[in-house]
Amino acid sequence: MNLNFKPYSIILLYISIAFLLFMIVCTLLSLLKLKKAFDEKQPVLDDLKKQAELISIKTSAVAEKKAEDRKKNRVMNVMLPVLLAVYDRYRRNAEAHGVSGVFDSAKFIATNEKERNKLIGKVKKAL
Repeated sequence: MNLNFKPYSIILLYISIAFLLFMIVCTLLSLLKLKKAFDEKQPVLDDLKKQAELISIKTSAVAEKKAEDRKKNRVMNVMLPVLLAVYDRYRRNAEAHGVSGVFDSAKFIATNEKERNKLIGKVKKAL
């Protein structure tokens, strides 16, 4: 039994080549549609990139502002116990009047060791 497939094999070869060409054409058409869709979406992507850059600039500016605010708040946290101690001493002193009374209260706090140590403890807590 000797079968001859030679004419059928050439026909199958032509059919497979035609099918391959058909698939290549379909793939190219799909790629063209994809490229057209990508070109339509490109301006939107560019706009999103610009917005992302703007957001990063804004966040860095906000971070800088927060750092400055923390620095200002730190100074205020140090100064507040000092001012409160002077004010408290001024109110307790019946002889203190006006600006000179405030200066006298500040001098008393600076010279009195007990008051000074109490104030230093409050300032250390604030830091």
